[in-house]
Amino acid sequence: MTTPETNEKPLKKRLVNKIGMEFILVPGGEFVMGTDDITADPSDLDAVRREVAALATRPNFTWYDFAPKHTVTVKPFYMGKYPVTQAQWMRVMGLNKASCKGGLDFPMETISWYDAKKFVEKLNDLMDTDAHRLPTEAEWEFCCRAGSSADFCFEGAIRRLDNYAWYADNAGFRPRPVGQKRANKFGLFDMHGLVWEWTSSLERPYPYDPNDGREDPSLPEVRVVRGGGWKSLDYMCRCGFREFHLPVHRDHDIGLRIAVS
Repeated sequence: MTTPETNEKPLKKRLVNKIGMEFILVPGGEFVMGTDDITADPSDLDAVRREVAALATRPNFTWYDFAPKHTVTVKPFYMGKYPVTQAQWMRVMGLNKASCKGGLDFPMETISWYDAKKFVEKLNDLMDTDAHRLPTEAEWEFCCRAGSSADFCFEGAIRRLDNYAWYADNAGFRPRPVGQKRANKFGLFDMHGLVWEWTSSLERPYPYDPNDGREDPSLPEVRVVRGGGWKSLDYMCRCGFREFHLPVHRDHDIGLRIAVS
């Protein structure tokens, strides 16, 4: 049997744009998103929806850190090897409003979701492209897990988090330069800790569905941040932990990471 010929070239494993931002090819695939076991089969999305709807009727129920496990498929794309640094931000935006100016290789922070969106727009204008964007919440978690089904990108004791993250237990209550800890299996650094990272996604209940309006960039509603920061407790740095802020919110441990597609 012969294989049909194709003119498609294999995707490069690594991209570098004109201002030196590095991007790693993330393979597409299916994974179990979330942390909470509310159904026996996370691939049964109808059952997940029913359980979520039932739980939401309980008195005093909150969506904060509510992340029922469910199966999601992610297409291949490129993810920033590091969070956006202050040097990269200045190249694009011309002004550094970070709270902690320890050096140009420190992560950019104290930015709102609207600031992140403006950075993406100006970066695309600078590169004459529309390929740069914020990752979706599902893409972000897929990248953080890097194949892991555990709470973190590694298996084993939680004390191993020290090898991968700057967080409340080891950061000394200040940020550090990007890339000083170990990368995960996809070759991505600082997915746990250092700075929370804005995603493109609106706060919506699971299961994640990119076609239900949660990826609408025009809505002035609460957006998802992921990963934990240098002030965060270890449980906030879990792959599946969810936190939300209004798009105008700024804090000195909230930054961003850029995706390319």
